[in-house]
Formats: sequence, C-alpha cells, structure tokens
Amino acid sequence: MAYVIKALSSPGSRKPVTRAATTQIVARAGTQSPENELGLQVDGVSRVSTHDALDGEKPRLLDRYLDAVVTASGSSLALLTTACLILLWAFMGIRYGHSEDWQVVISDVQAVFCYIFDSLLVRQQLNSYDRSIRISVTLVSRSGSVRRMLRQVANCELGTGISTRDMARDPQIQSEWSAGHNQEDWISRTISFVGRLFGHVVTLILFWIGIFVWLAFGDYCHWDVHWQLYINSATSALMMLCFALIACTREQTRARTAAYLNRICDLDVSIERRLRQITQDTIAHDEATIYPQKVNRLQRAISYYADLVGTLVGIALLTSIMAIWIAIGPSLHFSSNWWLIIGTYAGLIGMHDGFVLHNIQLQLNRHEDSVMADLVNEDSGNLAVAGLTKDSPAPSASAIATPKPKSSITQSLSCRLSSICAHEYSVIFGIIVIVGLIIAATALNWSVTGQLLCNIPPSIIETFVMMALITSNELDDKRQYDRLGELVAAREMLATWLDGIEVAGDLEPEQLAQVLKTA
Repeated sequence: MAYVIKALSSPGSRKPVTRAATTQIVARAGTQSPENELGLQVDGVSRVSTHDALDGEKPRLLDRYLDAVVTASGSSLALLTTACLILLWAFMGIRYGHSEDWQVVISDVQAVFCYIFDSLLVRQQLNSYDRSIRISVTLVSRSGSVRRMLRQVANCELGTGISTRDMARDPQIQSEWSAGHNQEDWISRTISFVGRLFGHVVTLILFWIGIFVWLAFGDYCHWDVHWQLYINSATSALMMLCFALIACTREQTRARTAAYLNRICDLDVSIERRLRQITQDTIAHDEATIYPQKVNRLQRAISYYADLVGTLVGIALLTSIMAIWIAIGPSLHFSSNWWLIIGTYAGLIGMHDGFVLHNIQLQLNRHEDSVMADLVNEDSGNLAVAGLTKDSPAPSASAIATPKPKSSITQSLSCRLSSICAHEYSVIFGIIVIVGLIIAATALNWSVTGQLLCNIPPSIIETFVMMALITSNELDDKRQYDRLGELVAAREMLATWLDGIEVAGDLEPEQLAQVLKTA
C-alpha cells in the first residue's frame, strides 16, 4: 500500500540530483599505461578515462520512442508540413467556404493536433530541464577538484611568462567558438524571424484588435453559427501554426544548447586532464548535489498535472480518449455533434494545458538560471585561484562574454505579459473559465451553439497564450545562451593559461614533490 501511495504522489516532485564527474586518469609523460584507457583502480575507486555522457539513455524503449517523436515534431519538416496543410485547407475554402463541415474540420483537426502537441511540448520541456540539471551537477563536481589542483600549481614557478593582463586582452582568448556557433543558416534565421513576428507585442495587440472587430460584426451577422465559426476557424489555423512553431524553435534551442554543453564538457575534461598531468593528482571527484527549488502546494499540484501530461501516463490517457471518441462515432452516425465532441473536450483541456505549459516553463527556467549562475560563480572562483582576475580591468568570464543588449520597451512588455500568463493564478483563472463554460453549455443542452461556446473562448485564449509563449521562449533562450557563453569563455581562458604551464609530468617525482611543496 505504501508503494502505491508513493507511486501516486511521485509525479511533479523534483528529486535532488546527486552525481560525481568521471575522474580522468592520465599516464606520466613518456610512459605506456594502457590500463588508464580502460579504467584504473586508485584508492579503491575505479576511474574511467572517458567523456561524461550528456544524455543518459532512458531504460524504457517506449520512452525512447516518445522522445524520438518529440524530436520529429520539432523538425523544420514538421513545421513546413503544418503550414502547407493550413494553406491547403485555406485554398479549399474557395469552393467549400460556405459549408459548415469545412469550418468544423479545421476546428477538430486543430483540437486533436494541439492536444497531442501539449503532451509533446511538456515532455520536451521536462527533458530539457533534466538534461541541463544532470550536466550542471557534473560540472559542479569537477569544479571542486579543478580548484584543488589549481591551488597546487597557481604559485609554482612552472609558467612561461605569459602575463595575465596580456591574456585578458588577447583577442584569441575571446570565445571564437561561441562567435562561430552563434551563426545560423537561412532556415534557422527564417524560423527565428517568424517566431519573433508571431510573439511580438504589436502582433499580440493586433490579435485582440481582430477579436474586437469580429465581435463588432456579431449583430450584422445576427450572431449566427457561421459568424461563430469564422473566428473559431481563424484561431484554430493560427493556433496550429503557433504550436508547430514553438516545437520547432525549442528543438533548435535543444540542438544549439547541446552543442554548447558538449563544448563545455570537452573543455572541462581537457582542463582536468591537463591539471592531473601537471600535479599527478589521482583523487576522485566528490559527489555534488543540486536540490530542487521549494514550491507551494498550488505549484506542486500544477507540476503534478504537467508530469502526468508529459509522461507515459498522459500519453496513455490521450490514446484512450481518442479511442473512446472513435468508438462512439457509429452510434452518433458521425454527425456534426460527434465531430464537435472531441473539439469541445480538447479545446477546454487545451486552454488549461496552455497555462500549465507556460507556468512550468517559467518555474523550470528559473531554477536552471539559478544553477547556471552558481556555475558562473564557481568559474570566477577558479579563475581567481589561477590569478586570472588580477591586474586586469576585465578578465573575468562575465567580462569576456558577449555584452548583453538592453531590453527594449516591447521586450519588457512581452516579458511582463509572459510572467502574467505563467502565474499560478492564471492557471486557476483558466480552470474557472472552463467550469463556467461547461455550466453555460449544459444550460444550452449541449447544442451546437453550446459546444461552440466551449470551443471559441478557449481557442481565443489559448491562441493568445501560445503567442505569448513564443516571446517567453525567445527571452529565455537569449538568457541561457549568455550563461552558456560565459561558461565556455571561462574554460577557454583557463585552458589557454594551462597551455602556458610546463608539464610537471616531465619532472622526476622528487623534483615534482619539491616544486609543489615550495609552492
């Protein structure tokens, strides 16, 4: 019974992540030591001289398949296919525009499409967070050992006379890799431009102007079903494009972030090996732990729901609901009411999922930012031990990173709007709206008008929330790239400094011991 209770309460809880970086063992210069490539017993600990894996393979095959689906859903091909399907539907409207079926089709397709993408986007966000925390705790673990070894060599007379001031001002010390990696191809630039256009605060204002114009024509159109379907169709098409665009930009961010993390880990391993070659240090890395942020009960409940949506449980629930809807089709003769059932359900749940997705992104990104800030402070401490913060006006990692541009007024407004949409109370607001719409539809005996009432307001609200989420993604990505750039720059500076240190491994053991003793 205790096991069942634990299993039911586990979703949404972020566990502390504890990990020790892989200890790098290097052979003394001029010696053959093949056992170091396979693993070496030092102090009873098996050390393997390999790179720390960025992504631990998930044990369950179904999890790996779902992650592959998440990756495919964020491809540029998926975005292009979605745009082509929307254009095809629009061109079909030239002939079938006066048919209710033509408008209902896009509504139902959008509802199912976005309902599926809700689960994929939540899973995409959780995977990104888990990967970032897992790598961060590895970097923290290695940082402690790097600082210990730096203290041993910092004051040794082993250098080549490179000036700290010259190093800090040398343009080669600047992160050439970061500058080159920040260049995007034309496809990525186009997708980024479209994302900025959709999420711009001016676009959001124009969106609401369009809604008020539609409302103004309500009396002229006698508030009939066709008038209701016009806005439902327009927001449905726009929402499909927004979901596909968010998935694509996030996948681009994942690939770019993975390249940064690979570079950071490569530099980390290189620095550790160099230091161990100099000091002949064989002490294993201590374990490091990153603790989750503390949240209130409301946020815990939201995280619980998000975990259900983005895990196998949520996918299973989604599949079951779709199967039930298809199964009742013959009994309802596949009528318009049958088509509207899935649209009504997915529309209401989709609006709620939009607020949850925004909220979870804000919470997880805040924790990632905090962890990254701690890593930057760790790097600054290591640079200080090496003496790379002396006699220089701007030698630190923060200083050599790309300058951060000031936020414009539109960016500030977009950031504020994103924070409002991501607030816990916004999730509660969404639930209240859903309950109110269900009550209203019940009062209308779930007629076509009643079901459209449960389709149109959620569609308008969810479209707006997803457009705001695009802006939030862009601002979060910029902040993350700045942090990663600082981590790369600090390691490149430290690696360059170590290149100016003579190899202590070339010294005899007695000479090495004497040098380190007098340091």
